[in-house]
Amino acid sequence: MSELLLLMRNCFAFSRFLPIAVCILLSALSVGGSTLEIRASRDAFIRASQSAANTSNESNGIFIVGDTLTPNDYLRGLLSFDTRHSALVGTQINSVQLILTISSRDLSNGGSLHDLIDLDLHGLDVDYIESEVDWYHRSNSDLWQNGGGDFGALLDRVQANPATVDEEDVIVFSSPYLTEDFIKSIGGDYALLLKLRIENQLRSVFRFCSRSAAYELQPVLLVDYTPSEIVVPVPGHLERPDSARYSLMAGGRSVAVKAERYSFDVAMFTMGDGVVAIDIECASDFTSYTLKPDRYGLEVSRSGNRLHFQIESARNMVLQIPGRTPLAIIVTPLERGLPDPSDPDVRYFWPGIQDVGVIRPQSGQTIYFAPGALVKGRIEAKGVSDVRVCGRGILETAGYSVRSEGDAGILFENSENIIVEGIGVRSFYTWWQTLYLNCRNVEVAHSNIFGIGVNTDGVDIDAVKNFVVRDSFIRAEDDGLGWHSLNAAVNGERITENAIANNIIIWNTGAGNGIRIGASMEAQLWRNITIRNVDILQHAGAGIYSDYSDWAWMENLRFENIVIEKASKPIDFHIGSTIYSNSTGYLNERGHMDGLVFENVKMNGGTIRLAGYDATHRINNLRFINCVNGGEAVAGLSDISVNAFVTDIGFNEDLTPYPVLHPGSLVVADLESVIAGGVQYIEDNTDAVKGRRRVYIANSIGDSIEHLFSADESGSYRLKLNLWHSPGSARIHVFLNDTLLTTIELYQSLEAERSLDLGSQNLHSGEHYRLRIEIDGRHSSSSGYAVHLDELKVLNALEAWRDDYFESRAHLVSARNEMDADGDGAANLFEYMLGTHPLRWDDFSLLNQKVESGAEFTFEHPIPALLDCSLEVSSDLMVWDVIALIRRGESAWGLEEVGERTWPELALQTDLLSANTRLKVGVSVLPNSSVDQIFYRARVAEP
Repeated sequence: MSELLLLMRNCFAFSRFLPIAVCILLSALSVGGSTLEIRASRDAFIRASQSAANTSNESNGIFIVGDTLTPNDYLRGLLSFDTRHSALVGTQINSVQLILTISSRDLSNGGSLHDLIDLDLHGLDVDYIESEVDWYHRSNSDLWQNGGGDFGALLDRVQANPATVDEEDVIVFSSPYLTEDFIKSIGGDYALLLKLRIENQLRSVFRFCSRSAAYELQPVLLVDYTPSEIVVPVPGHLERPDSARYSLMAGGRSVAVKAERYSFDVAMFTMGDGVVAIDIECASDFTSYTLKPDRYGLEVSRSGNRLHFQIESARNMVLQIPGRTPLAIIVTPLERGLPDPSDPDVRYFWPGIQDVGVIRPQSGQTIYFAPGALVKGRIEAKGVSDVRVCGRGILETAGYSVRSEGDAGILFENSENIIVEGIGVRSFYTWWQTLYLNCRNVEVAHSNIFGIGVNTDGVDIDAVKNFVVRDSFIRAEDDGLGWHSLNAAVNGERITENAIANNIIIWNTGAGNGIRIGASMEAQLWRNITIRNVDILQHAGAGIYSDYSDWAWMENLRFENIVIEKASKPIDFHIGSTIYSNSTGYLNERGHMDGLVFENVKMNGGTIRLAGYDATHRINNLRFINCVNGGEAVAGLSDISVNAFVTDIGFNEDLTPYPVLHPGSLVVADLESVIAGGVQYIEDNTDAVKGRRRVYIANSIGDSIEHLFSADESGSYRLKLNLWHSPGSARIHVFLNDTLLTTIELYQSLEAERSLDLGSQNLHSGEHYRLRIEIDGRHSSSSGYAVHLDELKVLNALEAWRDDYFESRAHLVSARNEMDADGDGAANLFEYMLGTHPLRWDDFSLLNQKVESGAEFTFEHPIPALLDCSLEVSSDLMVWDVIALIRRGESAWGLEEVGERTWPELALQTDLLSANTRLKVGVSVLPNSSVDQIFYRARVAEP
């Protein structure tokens, strides 16, 4: 700026204002706590000589305050701010500043007076319509009582010079009176009027940016506040009456209890850090009660009809009194990082009832449900990323989530980086309440979900990667957690992996089950699924259920720290053909479970039942660890019911580990795959490297299956593909990306395994590569177009060498770097470097003694170097000195001169021979040397 912008309180105009030094404000800082920016919701300027049409306030990028040379032609600014913001509820307001940005200096008619001018800020007593307001009218139909606006007490005064202000300079109003006046307005509209203190026919004009200007230039109230660390009640469902059964106080504050239509009364509040005391007053006497979950260990005291207890962190609880509607107590953390309602990437739903229909978030958007918002509609997003749905309001899906149309209350499909946090969902005879389909990186947290009616599943997933649902309450009349894979023909068969449910309360009645894996499992692979810290307080069918109806292979499914309250069907798993099995003709095939663990599961009675389908569609590697049913430990086969196709069953012991794979080995059945024509599935096969192999059955020539893989680091790799010949096999092309590597006929009258060497390929880290198997035809004797795939080996030079010599899995130990498989004194890694045979004895007489006092050591090494290699000498086998060194990939040795500090009595010479592949070291012992022994060694290592 050419001149400092002076901001000075007028200390003589009103005695209530305290003097303050002249200052310049370059940025606004929070000094008391958190900072909230509230941008103007409306602004306008009114001029004595102009109509509303002339000022065009609704679209104008500026508003003007000042005086002109024309008698009685003044300009005043009006501002309105919406203070219905959840950050202002239950908080301490420390200070408020109004920040206005100069749009441009006044240069018209010779420019403004060069002098300090007093700008006064007043509260505006009555409202106005932005597009209709003028000097005499608040709106077309309403007059001001006084021309120029009905304003109240003076809130602040500053001085500025209209002749020297520059574009984007700021003027700031800040006083205790402004703060006090703002606090009174919280929860509604806050209107202000800005005028010159003296309007006297001297041109003094300030042009300020309006709300139509760029976002960062708009008028803003900067609110410094201290977030409340006590309880903040959350309004309940706005259309439901208050409960006649319970009242609740938390942290000394009354919390609304709503009689919701889901066979529950519901109370909701947020809390900060520390201990919160809760008191529940029951309207009539009772004899017994429970407060669940038990795992919280809450100590409840009773005095008459009042229950008292304390909690130390946000959690969900259920109070049950026999014969009475249960009370759900939903406690969530205080909200942090609240979105700005005026941010164009925020869709903000204020408190109140709003019927909005289908909400379709776009990438990068935040959908915010303020506490007290009841939003009627549903959320549907496809192909989006970086979306956050948050708040403490409620989404009411009835009428928009329609069972007959299969519209979920919340649907994210083909999306990634999704957060759903804090909101409530209410679903009255609808379809699934929430579904995440073909998504990556999803977190659902602190949600409260209430549904009634068949098919009101709570949280459903299908083909997700990196999914977490936590700290949530689910009331459903179908599966509380419904985790499945539907309709492979439409949705594809993406892998579901790394899915976690943690700290969940489930109340399931009517139909369905507490937790369900299945029924439909039309996918290639599910793996690493963990459900822990779950209390199933009610369940209709089974507590934990799986009617595994299709062909997905399940690996590592764990249930940890689960409580199943109802004494009926606690665990019921079976693989089979059911009414939910694929009916489109896509594939008629069953699945397999491998690695199923129940740990610390407490059940109150009923039969634990598990059943496989047949010898190749099993429940395998099953463990019960520290489980109890009906008060008795689940410790042996007599405590469960299984059929012959449940294998490798153990109690209180670890899972049977998978075979150790060679470095660079990728199990094809573990890779993400995409097919073009035909079908695929994973089958149980004990001869396969991991006990399973991928089966691809094409329909015709040109069909293909494609697998994605990557390399850990850039370099040259040998690719080997292990597959099978069989009577039903096809002739195939093998492509890397779009480059044809080979063509092979796989037909053979008897099934046999085959390793197919695909040659060396240059791969780059961070890139994904596509291994495509394309059907080229079939042998005249073949019965079909089948391909059976086991292992893809992506081998660097060392791993490829090791694989050539130690291909059998039985040789894994003898193939280690440090092993000497042939007993000739050279470790495998040394033999690799020299190019010798690791399974055949070789002569490694590398040290040739001279006749007199010297010694010579010659050593061959391939160029460029395959490994890091050093030549070292020592006199005591304790301290070794490097005399020559070469790094992997380099073509020249580096020679290290061993000086007198280490070897004062030796003459040491090193020479490079044979075009850098041979190193000769000569050592001469000086006369009268005290060194009587010299040791040499060659040392090789993987980088």
